[in-house]
Amino acid sequence: MLFLTGAPRCLQAVNSKMGLRIIPTFKINSYNFSVNKGNLLAGKKEEKSSEPVKFTKSAAYRLNPNLSIVMTENKDDQPVYQYPVILISMFSFMIYFFILREENDIDQQFLGASLFDHVQGLEKAQIEACIMHYEKNGLDTRDLKARLAELIEEEELNAERLNSTEAEQ
Repeated sequence: MLFLTGAPRCLQAVNSKMGLRIIPTFKINSYNFSVNKGNLLAGKKEEKSSEPVKFTKSAAYRLNPNLSIVMTENKDDQPVYQYPVILISMFSFMIYFFILREENDIDQQFLGASLFDHVQGLEKAQIEACIMHYEKNGLDTRDLKARLAELIEEEELNAERLNSTEAEQ
C-alpha cells in the first residue's frame, strides 16, 4: 500500500492483479477505511486448516465494534427538521391560546358554572358517596346530610313545578 505523493490523503495506490489502482479511503478516528477492502486484503492468504480458529487470532478480534457496518446501518428514520417543526408548532399554539386569545361567551359559560350545574343528579350522588365514606371512617357527616336534605327539597319543588305546568297545558 503506497500513499501517492502530491495526491490528497484520501487516495491510496494499491498493487493488484490488474495493475496499480487508486482507491479512495476515509480516515475516521485514526483508522483507514477503504471503499474496496477485497483488493487490499487480496495479498494476504489465510491458511485453511481443520483445526478451529482461535478468536484472539482471527480478524474478528481486531475489529472495532463501534465502527462496524451493522452499527451504521441502524440509522434513525426521523428527519432532522422534526424537532424544530414540533417546537415551533407547540410555541405558536401556546402563544395563541395563553396570550393572544380573548375569552368569549362560550368560555364564560363553561368556566363560570359548576360541573354539578351541567350534570343532573351528580351532586346528590357525590354527597351520598361522601356520607358513606365519612361514616366508614368515623367522621362528622352533619353538613353533608344537611346539603343532601336541601337537594332533595329542590328536587321535590322542581317536580311540583313541572307537574303544575303540565296540568295547566
